[in-house]
Amino acid sequence: MLIELLLIAAQPQNNVEPVVAPMVDWVVCYTSATDRFASQPESADTVATAVLGACEAEESRLKDAIYLIVPRPTTAEVEAHMAMLRDNARRHILGVIFQTRTARSRGN
Repeated sequence: MLIELLLIAAQPQNNVEPVVAPMVDWVVCYTSATDRFASQPESADTVATAVLGACEAEESRLKDAIYLIVPRPTTAEVEAHMAMLRDNARRHILGVIFQTRTARSRGN
């Protein structure tokens, strides 16, 4: 679905400008939250959920922006795009958490 979203965005008649800033804001938010929360003692999955929860406002703005660039989107299509983005973000967040915890356990 990411490829579909990128293909839609790449079409000349589509203006991707509305989605760029919200996407950057969301990524910056979850990256910053991951850095802050990674060393928490809770399970990595719980921390990843907290990270994404900390960025709900940015995610909401991103979701609103997707409605602007996808021609006549249904709610289900936008939700599917957001689910894919969240899944990709969660994988990245979990990777950072595991790297942080591994480095900490090795004394780095």
